[in-house]
Amino acid sequence: MYDVRCMRPDELEETLELIRSVFLRFESPDYSDEGTNTFLEFIEKGNIQNGINKGELKFWVCNAGSGIVGVIAMKNECHICMLFVHKNFHRQGISKRLVCEALSDVVPKTDITVNSSPYAKDFYHAVGFDDTDSLTTTNGIIYVPMKAKCAKIISMIENSYN
Repeated sequence: MYDVRCMRPDELEETLELIRSVFLRFESPDYSDEGTNTFLEFIEKGNIQNGINKGELKFWVCNAGSGIVGVIAMKNECHICMLFVHKNFHRQGISKRLVCEALSDVVPKTDITVNSSPYAKDFYHAVGFDDTDSLTTTNGIIYVPMKAKCAKIISMIENSYN
């Protein structure tokens, strides 16, 4: 069984390694060198620790007993800035569980935003997000800006289990 919970401070390095490896496998091939370098700089331990210390970033992890297999990070409580699941654990509902946990304390009428990678776009559509603009590139990072009400996302995920 999977344990989804807030990340403990001692799990930061393992969490960042998961993010890095999944990014390099699934996202980076679509990015320019600039985009890859921009993302890898963003997830440097010092940068992430600074965001956590300021209260701007919060992480939840999914542990499968053998270690961390999934992670979601929220920026300022209403923007999903990272959602990664180890390749061996795709299509097992981990992303949905992470999203639900991360949004569990968010006011239902709150707009949740995400800049979805092309790889994750179908997942975000399936859980209720709508595009707010077309495919965009900033500093080499390719994404589709999306938004949805927190209540809609939770409802779509709960309905997917029925």
